[in-house]
Amino acid sequence: MRVWQARITFEDGKGLPCSVVAETHAREAITNCATSVPDLDSTEGTDIPGCKLELLTQSSAYKILRKLAPVPERQGTLINVGRTRSSLAEFNGKWPSIQDVWKSIRTKDFYKPTREFMWRTLHSTQKIGNFWHRIPHREGLAECPPCETLESMDHILLECDAPGQNAIWRETRLLWSRTGLEWPALNLGLILGCALVEIRDADGKRHKGASRLFRILVSEAAFLIWKLRNERRIQNQDDPEKHAFEQEIVNRWRAQIEKRLRID
Repeated sequence: MRVWQARITFEDGKGLPCSVVAETHAREAITNCATSVPDLDSTEGTDIPGCKLELLTQSSAYKILRKLAPVPERQGTLINVGRTRSSLAEFNGKWPSIQDVWKSIRTKDFYKPTREFMWRTLHSTQKIGNFWHRIPHREGLAECPPCETLESMDHILLECDAPGQNAIWRETRLLWSRTGLEWPALNLGLILGCALVEIRDADGKRHKGASRLFRILVSEAAFLIWKLRNERRIQNQDDPEKHAFEQEIVNRWRAQIEKRLRID
């Protein structure tokens, strides 16, 4: 047909030109606007509902189920993610995306227990503070006994007067001072987003080694403070006589960070 130089026309079986047939079908389609309803009971033909099991993967099935039943955002999650992004924007000078925040806690610089702690804290799932106000006859557990104030993750990691957080952060700053760089003013958002913190040198260039050291020190320190709090409140039942001595806490911190840096 390509080498045929004469004019070629197409006709249907009745001898009509194809253009006439096409125009007729188009007019019928315009006048007949009724939508076709698929037969959901049919298992034949190309109009079969659902998807083939032989082509379905676990990943694709999970994505479909997530779209069918979207999970509403938790208020605690929105608050903590927002605080993390705000703290990072103030420190780094640019706003990270929500996806960046969640991906950051999956860094290989976090051990699995530390990663789980970060994930739970971002979701605000720990049973502390206001959680106990919803449990009858357990309202007293909402307060921090040594400080006599409402217990929150901010309070546990940065404010509590019980043995633990003051000594650990002091030792962390002492270790950081060997880098010759300024220690940032910490808050909960910066702790949760420590994997995205960009430490810069005097020339304003990003210091990759210092940034990695910062995320390791901050994540390990925060997780150890959380473990000490659980030992004090759960294992020792808030008994002041069973509180860990400061030197014991310092030794635990040094042993933990030395082990981490040695393996690293």
